Amino acid sequence: MELNEPIMTMAHAGTGKPLGPSALSRGVLVGRGPGIVHSVFAQAVNIGFAENRVVVLLDGRRPNVPHGIRIAPHAWAQLHDSVQAGDECTLCDHELCFPGRALRVALGGACVWRLDLAVHSLDWSDARVLMAHAAAQAGLRRYTDSLPRHDLMRARFSRRMTTVLPALELALSTSHAEQAGMQLNALIGLGCGLTPSGDDFIIGCLAGLAVGTRGDTVRAAFARRLAGSLERAGTTLISRQHLSDACHLQFAQPLAELTVAIAGGGCDVGQRLNAALGVGAYSGADGVAGLLFALQARRDQAAPIAVH
Repeated sequence: MELNEPIMTMAHAGTGKPLGPSALSRGVLVGRGPGIVHSVFAQAVNIGFAENRVVVLLDGRRPNVPHGIRIAPHAWAQLHDSVQAGDECTLCDHELCFPGRALRVALGGACVWRLDLAVHSLDWSDARVLMAHAAAQAGLRRYTDSLPRHDLMRARFSRRMTTVLPALELALSTSHAEQAGMQLNALIGLGCGLTPSGDDFIIGCLAGLAVGTRGDTVRAAFARRLAGSLERAGTTLISRQHLSDACHLQFAQPLAELTVAIAGGGCDVGQRLNAALGVGAYSGADGVAGLLFALQARRDQAAPIAVH
């Protein structure tokens, strides 16, 4: 990943008075067009666009996402306090405008952030990769053992997973994209929050299938076909966008960097795991669970695959 954040300025439209300098990165899947502010949180402003697309403005202390624009913390408070749900805006290549707030955010110098998992090789004959994978599995177990045991929504999710995982494991091991898609579709929208647990697991699973597929046309075709079979309409607007990112094989920075660390047998797996687990109340753990499940399925495959 290469990211050099340039200086961005925010100014009142029509006056040119600067609100302050702001470093900015722009995810590779950030689109353009007219939008409406969907929701405002302490460190994120979600903006809805046509065709159920979402762009999220992020406090610069938050990691990158493929559909996000990060704004430096010293300018974030000014932007955050200036907008509210229902505000109209227009996003183009060089700026984001909020006409009703006389506010614009310059984007012309923004660096595009992306981390392409396909280009990072995954070699299960490398002992360092096996150790990194095992360390991540152990770390996830320790984390999940510390979570509350009496959450009704988690209990429902766990019951569904006991049904889905054996069939999903078989579908992945036989590279049957249609059957794998059926199992993953049973998880869409399952759970509570802006990104339900089932969706987070699916996203992690796709990350585990995407890594190391550059040059492996069969595995790449399987990942694309599986992603294309997902029915994303049955979940929240915010989660739908994260699923859309994953179907383009693009993922949030913490999950992507953990995937790269495992695939590379890196000594920073513990650090990357902690960062990924720190996303949301359960989202990080569910995403990591999906990632490790898919990686384990790939590890267990003994022969070259053929896509069904």
